[in-house]
Amino acid sequence: PLDLANRRAFEGEDMLYELLDAGRRVALFEGERLPRARQALEAQTAAFRAGGSSFLELVDAERTLLEFGLSLERARTDRFQAVARLSRLAGRPVAGAGAGTGTDDGPTDDTTEASR
Repeated sequence: PLDLANRRAFEGEDMLYELLDAGRRVALFEGERLPRARQALEAQTAAFRAGGSSFLELVDAERTLLEFGLSLERARTDRFQAVARLSRLAGRPVAGAGAGTGTDDGPTDDTTEASR
């Protein structure tokens, strides 16, 4: 029936939007926000060691890095879930879980690198 076809088309469009949005968020956190948060933590660590910043500022920089890492993992999860929903709707596997980000390896521990 036409209603079912229309509903599936709308569902597919929504799922595609979710996939693209999640891919955009992954790229943003991988390419911009996490690297800046790592640099900020490194700068705060150096300033703290030199006596130029407070412990609270150091903790806040680390908290920001951890929050961005969590946001990245949420975006990756959203991306993989969108691919799974699209695959189910299409009735076959949908290629491109990485959606142009180059990260199909799954979760990583990116957030703790700067704090070591």
